[in-house]
Amino acid sequence: MSVPAPTGLKHIEILSDMPVTVYYHGILADIAHRFDDEYDPVGSTENLLKQFYEKYPAAKQYVFRVAVNNRIISGNSPVSDGDTIDLIPPFPGG
Repeated sequence: MSVPAPTGLKHIEILSDMPVTVYYHGILADIAHRFDDEYDPVGSTENLLKQFYEKYPAAKQYVFRVAVNNRIISGNSPVSDGDTIDLIPPFPGG
């Protein structure tokens, strides 16, 4: 069964390709001279890190964790349009 569209409504284009927001913490924020950045959709954390290292080659010497939408991941993980990524180096304390 099909239902006709209401009259008078215009076609609405859904925008995709929302940027991925990356938050830098600790030494990574120092290297980037900022706390966040927006990246074009990247598809995966592997692709994101390639772009990150191209932008900030000094970060290659540091170890850090990656979180996608507030969940720490290990290995390569999918990244969707509009996701938030945190790059989190170890920090002292306890």
